[in-house]
Amino acid sequence: MTNSRTRKVRLEEDYRLLNKLVQNSPYISILGKTGNPPMKYVIGFTCKGVKSIEGSEVQYSEHHELEIILVPDYPMSKPQIYFKTKLYHPNVSSSGIVCIGDEWISSARFLDNLVIFCARMIRYEGFNLTVTEDAYNKGAYKWAKENMHLLPVDKRPLVNSSYKTKGIKKDITIVNVIEKELTNIRVVNHTCRHSIIPETEFIDFEKLKLWGNPENETLDAVISYQAYDTIMQHANSSYDKEVGGLLIGKVYERIDKFLVHIERAIEDKLGESSAATYSFTHQSWSRLIRIVEEEYTSLRIVGWYHSHPKFGIFYSQVDKKSHQIYFNKPWMVGIVVDPVRYSAGFFINDKKNSNIRKLQGFYEYNDSENKNERIRWKNGE
Repeated sequence: MTNSRTRKVRLEEDYRLLNKLVQNSPYISILGKTGNPPMKYVIGFTCKGVKSIEGSEVQYSEHHELEIILVPDYPMSKPQIYFKTKLYHPNVSSSGIVCIGDEWISSARFLDNLVIFCARMIRYEGFNLTVTEDAYNKGAYKWAKENMHLLPVDKRPLVNSSYKTKGIKKDITIVNVIEKELTNIRVVNHTCRHSIIPETEFIDFEKLKLWGNPENETLDAVISYQAYDTIMQHANSSYDKEVGGLLIGKVYERIDKFLVHIERAIEDKLGESSAATYSFTHQSWSRLIRIVEEEYTSLRIVGWYHSHPKFGIFYSQVDKKSHQIYFNKPWMVGIVVDPVRYSAGFFINDKKNSNIRKLQGFYEYNDSENKNERIRWKNGE
């Protein structure tokens, strides 16, 4: 359960940010709220959306109402949201329930981000084009895929150009790669034949080292030397307590698997740590998000790392909870390092079993002239 003081602070910040958003958008308003600070909202939108399809005729509407309920365990658990007005969209059920999937990440995803996400949804600016079975409304999915030339249905600027949201940057959602775009992706040579590397990425294949066997994995992971070096220096700075931080890079998607290229690691200097635990705090997470947004605008969060000095390579129950709360997208990874035993391992989300498990294989990219001894990875063993 979320601490009551932490929840109150978060609710107050959400209300402030929502008011700021309303002041900066001619298409978004707060129609109603309950509680002080509010725990329930009715949000109004006047942007153009699809109300229904009657035969071949599209019925548009510029009046939409969305109810947001902040559940008792908010922000650790995502809020309940549904449209009170009719909306014909792949991510909205016939009863108005909205599928936000992995769009919610506690502590980083504030309500202003979520409201913007829903406004873009109304305008058909974003939905999953690749997985039909995930669509709440398969008829709307079919219509959208057949009428891409009509989308988005409203192209007017949603917010003022000077407005900036708090939390994860706007482009955190992966842009789905559909078949006509696959020409931008090629299979690398026989040395690392299981990976996919975009033509636009500068990667020297001779510097890729394979660990384990990623052939049957749901993603291919490549970690650069710069990220590796930051992680190891941070882990070696403390043998008495655990340390950790963020992994950032680029994510690519094709029909059968993801490619995660970990380019940098950012140390968490404000997290809670002891001899046997490490976890993010609200303050540390906010700081890390700000660093990503301000200093690494071309990269996104792809996972996290933390150390287990003297304890070995595994995920504790606290580690699993942190991963499931902050890094629940299917392409997000975790790295555990034991600087004393000089070993490490990759972990990923296993959606089939709703669990965290070791990645069976990945690629280490030594994009540096540094020839220091490399760590022993425990994946594939």
